[in-house]
Amino acid sequence: MSEPNHHTFAGAPVQRPWDARLARWLIGPLKNSWVTPNHLTTVRSGVGPAAAAAFIPGSYLWSNVAALLLVLSNLLDHTDGELARLSGKTSRVGHRQRA
Repeated sequence: MSEPNHHTFAGAPVQRPWDARLARWLIGPLKNSWVTPNHLTTVRSGVGPAAAAAFIPGSYLWSNVAALLLVLSNLLDHTDGELARLSGKTSRVGHRQRA
């Protein structure tokens, strides 16, 4: 069963961001695997600080690496929730962290 690419806000449809839609598409194959949403959260907890550290040198190369890591961190932020919803592993704590 596929979830629509939009939600409603005050009765009007709101399309989900591109990175949330991409995350859902990428996570689909992991639905019945051993990978849990907590695994993805753990990976993101390393990518985010790595992005911050990559900005420190201030060079063109490192700024581009940092930007890519930042986009990856944002994408990973969506993947844990998407995997939880797809695999039925949602929790009250996970929902609260996104709210």
